[in-house]
Amino acid sequence: MKKFYALLLMVFAVAMGVSAQTYYNGKLDVEMVGEKIADGMDARVSLSESADGTYVFKLPDFRITINETELPCGDIVVEGVTRKDGKLSGSVNDLSLAMGQIHAKVDLVGTETAEGAMDLAITVGWYTDYPDDLSATMPINVTFKGQKYDSVVTEYPGKLDVEMVGEKIVSGQDAKVYLQTIDEGVYMFKLPDFRITINETELPCGDIVIEGVTRTANATGFDLAGSVNDLSLAGGEIHAKVDLVGTETAEGAMDLAITVGWYTDYPDDLSATMPINVTFKGQKYDSVVTEYPGKLDVEMVGEKIVSGQDAKVYLQTIDEGVYMFKLPDFRITINETELPCGDIVIEGVTRTANATGFDLAGSVNDLSLAGGEIHAKVDLVGTETAEGAMDLAITVGWYTDYPDDLEATMPINVTFKGQRDAGVNVVEASGAAVRGTEGAIAVDGFAGRVNVYTVDGRLAASAQVDGEATITVAAGLYVVRAGEKAVKVVVK
Repeated sequence: MKKFYALLLMVFAVAMGVSAQTYYNGKLDVEMVGEKIADGMDARVSLSESADGTYVFKLPDFRITINETELPCGDIVVEGVTRKDGKLSGSVNDLSLAMGQIHAKVDLVGTETAEGAMDLAITVGWYTDYPDDLSATMPINVTFKGQKYDSVVTEYPGKLDVEMVGEKIVSGQDAKVYLQTIDEGVYMFKLPDFRITINETELPCGDIVIEGVTRTANATGFDLAGSVNDLSLAGGEIHAKVDLVGTETAEGAMDLAITVGWYTDYPDDLSATMPINVTFKGQKYDSVVTEYPGKLDVEMVGEKIVSGQDAKVYLQTIDEGVYMFKLPDFRITINETELPCGDIVIEGVTRTANATGFDLAGSVNDLSLAGGEIHAKVDLVGTETAEGAMDLAITVGWYTDYPDDLEATMPINVTFKGQRDAGVNVVEASGAAVRGTEGAIAVDGFAGRVNVYTVDGRLAASAQVDGEATITVAAGLYVVRAGEKAVKVVVK
């Protein structure tokens, strides 16, 4: 048993991943050699939580001005940042900037209030005699003051085509892209797990991520545009300039052209590129997510390793009567060591009415956990009462000889008991009628929370309804979510 637990610890130690980003918009000051070279410059920083509980800090596209010449330095990235009791701290001993022309030690300290106000001091110690003398540095003092931006992530399922060297190497591949708001009218675009095939060998490239994508209204919807000059793909083996242009209709139909210009002589020649042409056509998914806070028990190898742990699970509608189940950030503790497994996600879960509520069932044959170090078959069965009390049994069958033997599994038995959040997407009665009127949205025959969103995913209004209500909004097209219903309405 001790050997088995030791193996587990090794597996999870190499499986630390990074989660979604939180953005902070604000102002930047920069001082160098006693002179202020940037004052009140608009800037955006981000924090991404890692599986080990630390954070990755990023200040993208940092630039300094020397002798009236602007020097693009690239991204300031600090891994392992701690964030506790409103205080942030982290450092990196050798950060490469300006495509390797600058090497620096970076120290970050600061604070963040409960409301998301951030105040940071970042010292970039430029090594003046690198690599011979790492004690001689010239400090560049950066201060940032900003405010957390409450962003919305919108999903677009669709199809992907990829052309490379005049040959179509991917045609009609299922794909999803995402837009995350990071400021008013500004987005982060993400195409996850992009892959290309060369000589019948699949090359996993990683995520195509473009920050600062604009989404500008046109006569029929929106124009989208964005670019990144140096995107690292395939674990740093590929560097590329990526350009995105496209459109999205008012109803959420998206049509994108993404040019990935692979630098063939990086970093010496940034004009020589080999284009990989990617096209995407998809449709925005207007889903409803329902949250169930509760308690979690976990049993493994006949031993209860988690008992009464606070947890939340989610059901997201993906079709009539069909759901995606998610238990986020699943963790187990072995020998007093917490092991992050990642999210347990099961698509295609059914929710069938019974005499007292609903029966739930779903499964996935090959769920990747712990950054791909674990593969498992996951089965979910359970019930939910009409009042929203949920009781689930989730069996995570860890394949012990993957992929050679998909019969041999070690079960991790997870039970969850929870209660639907009374403030989130609760349906007390079916058949709600939602319609747009003059300067308002009228809701009839519904009891519960009604949320009104703009077509780009921002929350425009929210109201607790008991039978009927009139929600005042400006003229325009909206998505109204009442319980498990999501409908589009036009307000004049």
